[in-house]
Amino acid sequence: MGRSRAPQDTRSPGPGSGAGPSKVEQARAAYAAWSARDLDAFVQVFADDVELKPFLGAGLGASEYQGHAGLRRWFKEANEAWDELRIEPYEFREVGDRLAVFLKAIGKGRGSHVEVEAEIVHVAEFRDGKFTRLEGFGDREQALKALDRGA
Repeated sequence: MGRSRAPQDTRSPGPGSGAGPSKVEQARAAYAAWSARDLDAFVQVFADDVELKPFLGAGLGASEYQGHAGLRRWFKEANEAWDELRIEPYEFREVGDRLAVFLKAIGKGRGSHVEVEAEIVHVAEFRDGKFTRLEGFGDREQALKALDRGA
């Protein structure tokens, strides 16, 4: 006599199913680590060969960074002028392997203690659950165009 077996679930695993963190969960973890100034946790969600083009780089000019060493350099440079720099994601849009993260950056100037706030959008690409590319925009419409270009 054969045993009856329960039917197998062949659907794709969803968030919280143990299939690994979603892009949004990875992004939330990255920005929480940034705000906590936990560089090791921040770097952990990025691929070894990550390409980074922040909206505001060294000296507030455009810069590009490569790999974990570049990511660490950007983190250090971006935080130099601030006693505190919090990054608060408030909206996410996902298209394929790309994710737009709408952020509010809130910083307190080193020495001046003046609080400054800016809206920035990051468009990220993912591979195997890690960020492989991150590009920053100061304009929402440009970011959405970049998001759609990769689709």
